[in-house]
Amino acid sequence: MPPYHSDLQPIVLVWANVKGAVGRQYTSTASFADVLERSKAAFARLSSDDIYSTIKHTEDKVAALSTYLVELDECGHKTGDT
Repeated sequence: MPPYHSDLQPIVLVWANVKGAVGRQYTSTASFADVLERSKAAFARLSSDDIYSTIKHTEDKVAALSTYLVELDECGHKTGDT
């Protein structure tokens, strides 16, 4: 993966899902134990379909990026740091 492209890494999207689910349950009196249990529950709620769609979404983005880079190369544009 290119550096700094977290949107191309499925684990980042999964983590955002879990973090959002836990964050929506925040209360000012929440303890670490509460957050831990909410985190475990959020991970447990992830289905195989959730994981599959996250991976598929990432693969689609990588394919689109690859197509774009090939088109740039064909036009004679330089890509990368060179």
